[in-house]
Amino acid sequence: MIVGRGADYVKILIEEGTVLDAPGLPQLSTDVILAAVAAAHSHGKAAVAHALTIADTSRAIKAGVDGLTHLLIDRPHTPTSSGRSPHPAPS
Repeated sequence: MIVGRGADYVKILIEEGTVLDAPGLPQLSTDVILAAVAAAHSHGKAAVAHALTIADTSRAIKAGVDGLTHLLIDRPHTPTSSGRSPHPAPS
């Protein structure tokens, strides 16, 4: 794993592609996302997610990510749109 070479965090790509005009990208299963978050945390690293839609953001949050690397582009974010709100980071 790259964290052994000094990575500060693990970034998880949760993206289906529709909002980028590339629908049908392969998606990680919920089990894989959960395993990636657990692996990051087991190495003392933050798990952050690339998620551009409300649905993908919700998946990331439910999996326990520590932050988001993008803001939503499919519709405006509201305080209740995705449950709790990890800290978004500029990318």
